[in-house]
Amino acid sequence: NGGSDSGTGFTLDANWSIASGVATHGTGAADTIRQALSLADGETYRGAVAVSGLTAGSLTPSLFGDTTQTDTAIAADGAAYFELDAVSGNTDLGFSATTDCDASIDDLVAFLVTATCVPQGTYDYYLEFQNSIGGAGPVTSAFTATVI
Repeated sequence: NGGSDSGTGFTLDANWSIASGVATHGTGAADTIRQALSLADGETYRGAVAVSGLTAGSLTPSLFGDTTQTDTAIAADGAAYFELDAVSGNTDLGFSATTDCDASIDDLVAFLVTATCVPQGTYDYYLEFQNSIGGAGPVTSAFTATVI
């Protein structure tokens, strides 16, 4: 339920709410929003989230459980990307909000990184047309893609 269409699957601490398709943290308490996932010890997980309405504080992407794993705190609106390494006992993916954080999140996506994954970042891809015997033709202009 990364689109925050409902609270289904999320555990919300007191200052978090889900309404109108977004999860929102109000100021007053440092607390968390999280969702249980099947996480494997020693594996890396990457993801992205859309942040809006952030005028103060920050959100920290985290894997929760016996030993919480965190990435860099998010302190601005827009698309934010994260990468977290799971350790034994991690059970949930979510965000820790600071006491002064007033932000909404939506469109959360996360996945297991494998050996065939392209590194996170923005890339330009080009297509080169070829004839039936492999002769090169014209090359298209760039198609820009962001890899989560």
